[in-house]
Amino acid sequence: MKRLVILANAFPWGNWEPFLATELEYLTGFDRVDIMSLSVRADQRDKVRPLPAGMHAHAIPFRSRLFYLLGSFRVLGDANLYRELADLARRHRLSPARVVTLFVFLSRARHESAQVARLLRQAGANPDDEVVFYSYRFAYQPYMAARLRRRFRRSASVARAHRADLYEEHSPRGYLPLRAQTVADLDRIYLVADHGLRYLLDRQPEAAGKAVVARLGTTDHGIPAVVPPRREGLRIVSCSTIVPVKRLDLLVEALAGTDLPVRWDHFGEGELRERLQTLADAELPDNVKLTWRGFVRNATW
Repeated sequence: MKRLVILANAFPWGNWEPFLATELEYLTGFDRVDIMSLSVRADQRDKVRPLPAGMHAHAIPFRSRLFYLLGSFRVLGDANLYRELADLARRHRLSPARVVTLFVFLSRARHESAQVARLLRQAGANPDDEVVFYSYRFAYQPYMAARLRRRFRRSASVARAHRADLYEEHSPRGYLPLRAQTVADLDRIYLVADHGLRYLLDRQPEAAGKAVVARLGTTDHGIPAVVPPRREGLRIVSCSTIVPVKRLDLLVEALAGTDLPVRWDHFGEGELRERLQTLADAELPDNVKLTWRGFVRNATW
């Protein structure tokens, strides 16, 4: 049997990983597709997105960093722990915060890979199946996949790399454990942008030959007819989470000095929603009308 096992954060529960929903219809050629939904939180349980026929989702409950840290004694026999500690010391990057991050990384991968293995057994998987493990994030998930591959003689492992799971400077505590090992364990790495590919190859040259750009996107709906400009002014539509990296404050500043009639609709939610609303109330003139559309599912519009 040919199986695809997707390791994804909470998907299809809650709102995480909206781009994965677009990919699902293209994941064909498998006898069975199992989505292992990692770290599903209690507040995500009441919202689950529909899946294509034949795909199966399995929720693995969220556990805190403390839970994984308390279980760290289980990873003391992992040789990669000591190799990574030695590498951090050699590069003068050893710190208590990074040691904690490393232990949580290994403990989480161990715990969740055991959960996934149990779910695969329940789904009838056997060691002779052809299995592709698809890690939708380039963090601890490929390390999980490497552990799971020991159970299957004919398996492959691929991963997507986005932002905080690729750029160490944008990751928590500026540290992503076991980068070289993660690259070595994968058969293919899909970067969402050219810059990400250059970044990875600059820091992990051994990824050459297995790292390629495969951009995120949406379904091609064709090119719409061009509508002549209307007298009511400029229409702006933005779509993103409302977090610092999206820099929506710059759009507020840009529109603060215009005397043109502007209608701005923003789709998305995030931690800076109230702060950006306060800024917009203070800076935007009356001729700029801002409407917050909130979170909207991809399939809605």
